[in-house]
Amino acid sequence: MTIDRPTIGYDAECRLCRRIAGRIGPTLRRHGFAVRPLQDAELADALGLTAGMLPDEFQFLRPGRRPLGGAPAIAAIAALLGLQ
Repeated sequence: MTIDRPTIGYDAECRLCRRIAGRIGPTLRRHGFAVRPLQDAELADALGLTAGMLPDEFQFLRPGRRPLGGAPAIAAIAALLGLQ
């Protein structure tokens, strides 16, 4: 999978993660982000994850950049949205 736009990966097995993605996903999509479960085979491949392997935190991927997770990811997303 080629990451062609900012992409947020969340754990679809986590109830809280699903709720957050459902709540903020539409806004992020309007700003050009993709919001996908980490369990998606193409996204897992882009992150270099093996089957059944999940990171401990959500992941933020950008074209040509290394993935970010946690607080650094939130800061990068906020910057792209002009919130910093």
